[in-house]
Amino acid sequence: MATTLVNMQRRRQLFELRHPVFFRPRWGYAVTTIRVSEHNPRTGEVGFREVKRKLSGTLTLLGGDSIADLPDEIASVPAIRDAVRAGKVRLIVAESVATTKTRTKPSTSSSRGRGTAADVATDE
Repeated sequence: MATTLVNMQRRRQLFELRHPVFFRPRWGYAVTTIRVSEHNPRTGEVGFREVKRKLSGTLTLLGGDSIADLPDEIASVPAIRDAVRAGKVRLIVAESVATTKTRTKPSTSSSRGRGTAADVATDE
């Protein structure tokens, strides 16, 4: 199914994609190294150490804009779920043509050679 996200406001909205489905480079996910300074209170020295941090990607919607063909899991991102509840964003889920099954209507006539009910009633 294809999901479309529509911004209902006239201002830009930015959503952080903190969900396991979006922890991929395609969605802006990255692991980066940050250099952190630490102060040792005993010696008074300031040292540096490197820490690896995971940074999630973001999704930006301009005012009145829409983004189509998003995965269905976009509805489970907490920031987007909150915006949908508040009415700031509309989420449209449409079934794709390939997954839609068409049902044929069963025929009303019997295939056993007995004819219709009207034919049976006139024979008697």
